[in-house]
Amino acid sequence: MDFDLKLEPNGSFAILTNYKDVTLPSVIERQRAMKMFAEEYGVYHFLLDTRGKSFSGTYVDLFRFARKILHKEGFDSTWKVALVTSPKDSSHDMLEIFTHNAGYQVKIFTDYDEAQVWLTWKSDS
Repeated sequence: MDFDLKLEPNGSFAILTNYKDVTLPSVIERQRAMKMFAEEYGVYHFLLDTRGKSFSGTYVDLFRFARKILHKEGFDSTWKVALVTSPKDSSHDMLEIFTHNAGYQVKIFTDYDEAQVWLTWKSDS
């Protein structure tokens, strides 16, 4: 498997760690795993660790994913997803804009600790 999905030690969110670069089909696979994980564990906050990995698709792929695929694959608008990338990786950048415009709470970080704080912060923003 090219990713791992587990519950964070205190149980407040799940951590998905990518071990390979991400493509549109692999993003869909991860979304399906997140949906099943949410149903099983009742966790709706996810930290996606993609440090050292990049998205090998296009901005059109990211747009389609945000606008068409997420809803079809059961992504819930109440979920909070923090995507942690490497500081010089810009391959995921448009995902935050596209998902925000589609009504989802996805935020990109380059600092792992900041991502954790955002996920566990009790505000709706």
